[in-house]
Amino acid sequence: MKRMKWMWAALALAAAGCTDNGALLKSQEWQLKTMVINGEVVKNPTELPVLQFSDSARIAGSAGCNRFFGKYVLDKKDGITITPGGSTMMYCPDQQFEDSYLKALPEVSHYQVSADELTLKDGEGNLSITYVPLKDSAE
Repeated sequence: MKRMKWMWAALALAAAGCTDNGALLKSQEWQLKTMVINGEVVKNPTELPVLQFSDSARIAGSAGCNRFFGKYVLDKKDGITITPGGSTMMYCPDQQFEDSYLKALPEVSHYQVSADELTLKDGEGNLSITYVPLKDSAE
């Protein structure tokens, strides 16, 4: 039901000729699909990271095992700056992945978003992190 509301909202924005990508970015939680660093697809961890952007310029999520938070700023048409705040520090089975993921987020400088996919990239083409909407457990 929640997903359907957001799909209708996205359709309404498109029909009105409005391309507020920031609204789409904040409309749901995003779950990792793939992460590519320096042309290499990084093997996904057992527990996939989740990311959420708030209306108050805060970012929060899970790197798979550890929770994290920070801030973000949208600029230009597709520019974004992510500033880390902190994270829990449990040792996790996929620790190497988590370390790479948490180091990659502040390198992001551009985003592309639609109702069914979010891609975060750096400016040099060395980093691409793609997410899909997190499905409600009630669906």
